[in-house]
Amino acid sequence: MHCLRGNHEQYLLDGLKASLDKEAFDARGGKETLESFGVKSIDKIPQKYLEFIQALPFFIELEKYLLVHAGLDFALDDPYADNFSMLNIREMQIDMDKTGGRSIVHGHVPTPVAEIVAAVKKHSSDICVDAGCVYTDREGMGHLVALDLETGELYLQENIE
Repeated sequence: MHCLRGNHEQYLLDGLKASLDKEAFDARGGKETLESFGVKSIDKIPQKYLEFIQALPFFIELEKYLLVHAGLDFALDDPYADNFSMLNIREMQIDMDKTGGRSIVHGHVPTPVAEIVAAVKKHSSDICVDAGCVYTDREGMGHLVALDLETGELYLQENIE
């Protein structure tokens, strides 16, 4: 299993540095984050969790895949230097030369399960594994997704909360 830094982890880190004001932090799930830690303010989150989040990579390179939270901006000469896009981009035109022939596995953009299944089956260069787990009211969404990169097996768990 691989863990990556995503936009919400970055919001937490930005909130710690005060580069994200309290209102913006709360609007991006900050209140729920604090509640999940059982604390009232960001500076009360246990240090071990902050260190773990700070150490999360923006992307991981594997033999056949590039793993990234949102994607890469291939319009740039060096898309690997643009951390903002890795956390926030919503559309990308994949340049297989810049990926070294590897497919990109990412999330960030809720995608219907049927589209995810199709992308995995056809070994697409763009595999989104975000099935909008929180969007239980949307057709084809409301699932947590895992992809076994060794076997290509897709695991889907319907939201049960």
